Amino acid sequence: MNRRLIQVLILLISTQINAVHLSSNGTGQVLIFPYYTVNGGFNTLINLVNSTSESKAMRVRFREAANGREVFTFNLYLGPHDVWTGGLVKTDEGQGFLTKLISSDSSCTVPEIDQISGLFYQEKYIDEFEDVYGINVKRLHEGFIEVLEMGVLTGDSAAATIIDQEQASAGCSRLQNAWDVSSDDGYWSIDPSVDMLPPSGGIMGNVILIDVNEGVAMNEDATVLDDFSDDILHFNIDNDSPSLADSKMNSAVENNAIIINMDWPTGFEAVSSVLMKSQLSNEYALDTIINAKTDWIVTLPTAHFHTDPIHLQTNEVVAPFTSLLTNNKPGCEPYFVSGLYNREELVPINPPGTIIPGTPTPPPVLPTIPSFCYTTNNISILMEENNTSTPVGIFASNHPAASLDQLNNIIPEHIVTPFNNGWVTVGFSHSAVALDGNSKVYGLPAIGFAVQKYTNAHAGPGLLAQYAGIFKHKSKTIVTGSINQGQLSGMNIAKDNTGQVLLYPYYTVRNGLNTLISVVNTTDQTKALKVRFLEGRNGRPVLDFNLYLSPFDVWTAGLVETSSTSIVGAAFTGQESVKIVTSDTSCTVPTIDRQEFLPFAFSGAYDDGLIQDMIRVTEGSLEIIEMAEVIGEDASAATHGVSGVPESCETLNSNWLPPSGKWVSDPTINMEAPDGTGGLYGSVNIIDVAGGVDMSYDATAIVGYNIETQHHSPGNLLPNLASGTSSTTLIEANGNILQTTWDSPLNAVTALFMQ
Repeated sequence: MNRRLIQVLILLISTQINAVHLSSNGTGQVLIFPYYTVNGGFNTLINLVNSTSESKAMRVRFREAANGREVFTFNLYLGPHDVWTGGLVKTDEGQGFLTKLISSDSSCTVPEIDQISGLFYQEKYIDEFEDVYGINVKRLHEGFIEVLEMGVLTGDSAAATIIDQEQASAGCSRLQNAWDVSSDDGYWSIDPSVDMLPPSGGIMGNVILIDVNEGVAMNEDATVLDDFSDDILHFNIDNDSPSLADSKMNSAVENNAIIINMDWPTGFEAVSSVLMKSQLSNEYALDTIINAKTDWIVTLPTAHFHTDPIHLQTNEVVAPFTSLLTNNKPGCEPYFVSGLYNREELVPINPPGTIIPGTPTPPPVLPTIPSFCYTTNNISILMEENNTSTPVGIFASNHPAASLDQLNNIIPEHIVTPFNNGWVTVGFSHSAVALDGNSKVYGLPAIGFAVQKYTNAHAGPGLLAQYAGIFKHKSKTIVTGSINQGQLSGMNIAKDNTGQVLLYPYYTVRNGLNTLISVVNTTDQTKALKVRFLEGRNGRPVLDFNLYLSPFDVWTAGLVETSSTSIVGAAFTGQESVKIVTSDTSCTVPTIDRQEFLPFAFSGAYDDGLIQDMIRVTEGSLEIIEMAEVIGEDASAATHGVSGVPESCETLNSNWLPPSGKWVSDPTINMEAPDGTGGLYGSVNIIDVAGGVDMSYDATAIVGYNIETQHHSPGNLLPNLASGTSSTTLIEANGNILQTTWDSPLNAVTALFMQ
């Protein structure tokens, strides 16, 4: 069967939504990078990629952090499979401490980027455009980046972008002349749609925040929108379009494994709806022994369209935002700290700066209320003893405030915790109503990440071992009301990395590396989880145990190199192997601290014909699958007390002891079926202590995988990726979201990851 026929058959059994939505595959029509900075010794490196065989026209725009005003923009024309790179630096005193874009890339830009044209400008927030945030040049030093595909180039314009064996360099002068009103060939100055087709997606990129002196670099992925527009959006750089306001006016919002289609009055409200989060969660590390620091970046990329009068048709703020920007008052939006935990689910008796959910939220004009008063907000997480009035965060963020006492006082620059590590959740009481007058999305349109920085004092001589890693915020979206425009449901890859199944694509102890693992339960339910490590050659299980994670708990462990002992058989004794180490008190069955990985799934009767050596287990992958929600006395046994230790892990272990353990005969006792949302997220750090290397990533999460109790014994091959209860998937294809039914849950899971 040919590929085209397969695609047609899939479409025949699929239902689709055509609306602006978050992309889960890293490519699309719009990229939003939540942060750039040149403060505190940092520079920002930018990479933009055209992953398609078409030539692309793109608008690249930098917006400052205070009010999202444009501070630099240009048109970028990328040939097929081309990459553009650039960097942001701070100029010296002679050039006024401006931010400057520098690039030696040969891809075409309009205007051409050089030492003068690459300087950021203040013209959008001075003189007649002056706002409450002042005219300080520091506003140029940090903000966020938006990249929008304007269309697909055709004809001679497309040919000018190509660099190959026949054309050693791009014909950029042709494209620059096309916008020149004085040129004989200024065809775009007359009609920007010449040689243009509508956007088709497929752009991607990343940002690297780098401090050369400190020896740290952090990779920042974009939030990606797809199916943004079906219209050509090709404009001169003097035009404010294209922007996030030029989106389609219908959106597809994910809510508890359901994709809901809604209509909105404007394009920017449609974009805001797909970015709206009722809460944001992330981990923090403040351990003094490694000089750890944690900052949050929270960017509200559409805020200025909702609150700034220069964008509004009337002087009325647009929901979900509640505070209009005026000449003497910033637009501040309140939030509350709804959860503050250490890694053993302990909470402070009275978490500083929190508002108890369910109580009335005070108005945002009160300086005691935690509020986001900028488009891009930098919040430091601090220990109580380090709580100062002017904390200096990792990025040395310095928002100028134009000497406004109210603005200086209202902004909480930090969240205070008594714990040296754990996780925190902030929530929003905002909402916006769709055009049907009933469908409501809760929260604020927020993107961003947590950054953790620490020092390794045990690196080899002469090595600068400063580490820093970025972890994208995990989030929750809530939609209520009757959804009249239609909805799709099915298993899908979670766009916020929080779900029911967590897939960690790589662990290793090779080449001096160790692997550190964490998983967080963000819910108020006790979870029964299957934790399974799979060796790298053939995916055979090498360690399998049950983890009972109590509400709001975190489980952490490390993988280290070891020599195999006789417990795995004489043939494997002394071979290079792996053991898991953990001081975490969360309940596992069996107890697994210092447990070696095992070869039984690829040896003896299960010999798969590949190498019979424990070297196989030294790298591989990890899967964590929700089996059920635990209730009753067994949930109590897994729950941590005031000492930070669960009430009775021994009870859970005895439940699996034959012959009388109650779960041996009936594993459904005190178990309830999961709802498919999971509420789990996880991350990995791969670290070489001696070599001074640290790499981090977030686990990929699946939602809607299973809604039945699948509680099985440790070592049991169930549950696995073939034992889910859903054969329906939501998959992005050609910019659309397809609901497709498959012949088995296994093929449904496989389809999610087909590339």
